Amino acid sequence: MSRFKLGIATLVMVLVLASSAFSATTISISPTSATAGSGSITLTVNGSFGSGSMVLWNGVAQSTVGVSSTQLSVTVPATLLATAGTVSIAVRYPSTVTKTSTTYVTTNSVTFTILAPATTSSTTTTTNTTASPLAISTTSVPIGTTGTAYSANLTATGGTAPYTWSVSSGALPAGLTLSAAGAISGTPTTSGSYSFVGAVKDSASNSASYTYSTSIAMGAPPTPPLAISTTSVPAGTTGTAYSATLAATGGTSPYSWTLSSGTLPTGLTLSSTGAISGTPTASGSYSFTAQVSDSASHSATYNYSISSAAPLGITTTSIGPGYPGQAYSATLAATGGTAPYTWSFMGVSLPPGLTLSAAGVISGTPTASGSFPFPVQVTDSASRTASYTFTATVPGTLAFASYSNGVIPGSEIQGSAYSIDILATGGFTPLSCSVASGSALPTGLNVSASSANTCRLSAGVGMVTAAPGNYTFSLQATDTAGHIATKAYTLAVVAPPSTGGLTISTTSPPSPHQGTPYSSTLTASGATPPYTWTYEGVSLPPGLTLSAAGVISGTPTSSGTFPFPVQVGDSASHVVSYTFSVSVIPPLYLASYNSGVLPGATSGAAYSTDFLATGGFPPVTWSVPSGSTLPAGLALSPASANVCYITGTVTAPAGTYTFSLQATDSNGNTSTRVYSLTVAAP
Repeated sequence: MSRFKLGIATLVMVLVLASSAFSATTISISPTSATAGSGSITLTVNGSFGSGSMVLWNGVAQSTVGVSSTQLSVTVPATLLATAGTVSIAVRYPSTVTKTSTTYVTTNSVTFTILAPATTSSTTTTTNTTASPLAISTTSVPIGTTGTAYSANLTATGGTAPYTWSVSSGALPAGLTLSAAGAISGTPTTSGSYSFVGAVKDSASNSASYTYSTSIAMGAPPTPPLAISTTSVPAGTTGTAYSATLAATGGTSPYSWTLSSGTLPTGLTLSSTGAISGTPTASGSYSFTAQVSDSASHSATYNYSISSAAPLGITTTSIGPGYPGQAYSATLAATGGTAPYTWSFMGVSLPPGLTLSAAGVISGTPTASGSFPFPVQVTDSASRTASYTFTATVPGTLAFASYSNGVIPGSEIQGSAYSIDILATGGFTPLSCSVASGSALPTGLNVSASSANTCRLSAGVGMVTAAPGNYTFSLQATDTAGHIATKAYTLAVVAPPSTGGLTISTTSPPSPHQGTPYSSTLTASGATPPYTWTYEGVSLPPGLTLSAAGVISGTPTSSGTFPFPVQVGDSASHVVSYTFSVSVIPPLYLASYNSGVLPGATSGAAYSTDFLATGGFPPVTWSVPSGSTLPAGLALSPASANVCYITGTVTAPAGTYTFSLQATDSNGNTSTRVYSLTVAAP
């Protein structure tokens, strides 16, 4: 310990922010006695001492020098040794210091004896003496520091002891007092310069005074007590890395953190620096108490709650479409996190007329049609978030779009094939088509849906038997949500022209092959050539066309059966209609084992697998193309018009064999595929 002195010239404050400055000690002194009137002495006090220790002489603090951590020294003035008697010696030291107060503790006391001087004369002599005048011998007092204990003693000589001290004018610094014994003590609270008059009176009522000046310097602010400043920690998410740091203030750094009670979520740890980290592995709510200790062994605790939950996610992946002018409602759902959830937009709003509530309910009445993407966010009670972009679809109002004036162009020739499409827009497709209640089509005419949003009026040859005239009827389209559109149309039915003996000779054109160029000529007879051929509303198979000369030609691009009505007219304006049906055959195709890998075989064992050919014109013949060979022991075995087997007992050794297989239909179309067969050892 550095040497220090508390006394007349200098006052040193040591402010210790701790629960105990040092442990109580037992003291001893040297010397233990002195003779009255022998002058001043140096008193040594032994023990265990800390900063701020003061030696007390009959309870009055004396100017004390700290020689070491185990020894104090006090110079006892002659005035305190003038009269024989006993004196109590003790040490006072600061025990607990807070922002507002200091608590002192005093050690055990030991007795110092002032011995009467020895008498050597046997003759008694009476001498008249007169006491010297009363005078103050202390001419200055030390300066002080706010917040630091202060002690000084005023002394006097002459007069007739004992003395009584007081402040006759002026004022001591705030926090200090002057005792009747002349001790100035206390802890200054306000800095500044001060002047006061110290007055002393003896037992004979003699008095003296002295004007003192001192100053109080501003001391260092006290260290605030240790406290934990972090009052909450964020929630965690199962399977997601977590990090939070606890913080403290006051005390004397560095700090050290521990978990004093409770548990953290599984997977998390608290480091000595206050960092909570790890990856939670289980959901739940947890309570724990964290403790922080500073370098002066002070400690503080705080109780925390922390939750860990499964990742927050939105489970709703799509919402149903709305319809203009019709009330709408859909509820979004989430999982994980910690309920309750709060929903919100992320910059883009819903379709006009709809709103999203905090509970995740989309509601309202759409006022505009279209496709509306909008991102939403859900937040749980622990501030976790998840987002998702939905698309709200609002179709237009269902309505018929074709022939807005309600008049179907052209006319239906009585007895002729007829077909015309009427388009509807809006609503939810596919549509169903019908004749509105209370309305009727011309006899023989039918209505049906020809596509997702199209209604078709049609009739085959000879079906329309309605008498010539203008017919008004209402068509109705109904979407999948039950919305209905109705529109009235007018169609003219006219009498057929005279055929003049004109007839169509061709009854069935040959079937085309998909992807193969095709040509077939329709023929007519009678009446007055030349003849001119046309469609009647419905086209040929995709890829084919009909010329005015009656030639059907082109390359079909789709397979299937296609009915199509045609009309032929002669030079005398005679007209005849007929509906043909053409089946387009799909290409010949080896449909088995698309990967080209056959089931494995074993050398020396029986083997069989079948191959299917689709499309083309059956029957199909099968062959192994030139340059390709089946594994030894296997052969082709046709089974039906489009099925063939490879069978036999494999005699080829183990290995992988590659070969080609070819199918040829009755029109000479071929399909070839390469296969591989792995033969295993027996």
